Amino acid sequence: MALSNTNGNYLKIVQVNPNTQMCIADMYKDEATRNAPSDFDKAMKLNVQLNTFHSIGSSYASTGNIMDDLKTVGYLALKNEPPFNGASGETWTDC
Repeated sequence: MALSNTNGNYLKIVQVNPNTQMCIADMYKDEATRNAPSDFDKAMKLNVQLNTFHSIGSSYASTGNIMDDLKTVGYLALKNEPPFNGASGETWTDC
């Protein structure tokens, strides 16, 4: 699960902390860079507050894999936060 925008940037969640409702994500220039980064194409680290994490998580049906579930709920919550929700005019989509 990942998100990309119209500029080709690629975002992948690395970690979700349900206690603080924070996620740590890596943002790459594009998907090719994410799959084979050079020394000059390091990921940019993002820390994002997930304000809707608990409300989305309460209605999410668990798959039985807690790590995958946390990341999935993290992605769903992330898509409600600016700029991922389109508030800035930027479009992020699942990829």
